[in-house]
Parts: sequence; structure tokens; C-alpha cells
Amino acid sequence: MSDTFIGNLTNAYAPSVLRTTAGTSTQQTNSTAYNGTNGTLEMTDFLMLMVEQFKNQTIDNTADTSDMMNQLVQMSVMESMTQVTTAIQTLTDANVLTYASSLVGKEVTLGVYNDQGELEEITGVVQATGTYEGQQVIFVDDKAYTLNQIMAIGKLPEVEEPEEPEEPGEGGDTGGNEGEETPQV
Repeated sequence: MSDTFIGNLTNAYAPSVLRTTAGTSTQQTNSTAYNGTNGTLEMTDFLMLMVEQFKNQTIDNTADTSDMMNQLVQMSVMESMTQVTTAIQTLTDANVLTYASSLVGKEVTLGVYNDQGELEEITGVVQATGTYEGQQVIFVDDKAYTLNQIMAIGKLPEVEEPEEPEEPGEGGDTGGNEGEETPQV
């Protein structure tokens, strides 16, 4: 991007712009070009900048059309990527909402940390689903839980403690064949 284009980009978006053309100065307010709500440039803003660049060029300071075309292509690509990202996010949100709503009426096991930092398992039936602070939540026993707290759909089976193996030599087992005679040599 050329320095002239960057300078004109900055000047076009300043709230109060001082322009000098052929030795005269003029004060101009350009508050409509700046999108103050999110502070970003949109495609229409860029096109308005291109028009201003062409209108304000002089014989010794002409607008570089190849720079502008490159910028136009880049803005088009960025706008397309933004639209694709928005569409993917919308699809993801719809899938999460569908999943959460499919849990209503089903028994779930939730993992919740207590005050001592130990993981407790809570089992209950999902009563409803909703959104809280931008996250999908489920309601079990009139309390809200996020979807990432679900450990299982249904009740987890009880885990049995494994028996410790016996040490060799304990319990009378010598490792030989019991009940057989040992050959005499």
C-alpha cells in the first residue's frame, strides 16, 4: 500500500480534516465515513475512499490504481471470509441448540467441582435448555449447568475397586504343580 494512499485513508476518516489543495486550505467534516459503532472499515467505506483519492489527485500526485485494485481485492476477500465465518458460527450455534434440546427429558450425569476442589457427580433429568451469557445451558433440578459439565447421558455405572494381586509366596502357592509328585533324582 502506498504512503499516499495511507495518508489519504487517515485524512478521509479524521473527524475534522484539513486539506490543502493548490495552496489553499479548507476545513471539512467527514463523520459519515467512519463507522463509529465498531471502529472498522466496510467495503462501502473503502469505495468512498477510492472515490476521494481520485477526486483529490493532482498532476504531480496521482492515485496508484494498481495499489487500489490490490486493496479492493483484499477487501473483497476479507468480506467473503467474514461472511463464511458468520455462516459457520450460525450453523455451529444451531447444532449446539439442537443437541441441547435433544437432552430435555433425558437423565444425565454432570461433573461439578465442590468447594474443596473435588469432582462430584450429579445425576438428574434435564428439565429445560436455554442460553446464559452466550453459552448454551441445561437445567437439572432447577439449577443451570453448561454443556461441558456433562459427563454422560444416563447414569454412570459404579466403579469397582480392583483387587490387589497376591505377592508370590503368599497363600501357600509356591508356583509349582500342586498334587503332583516331584521326581527323585
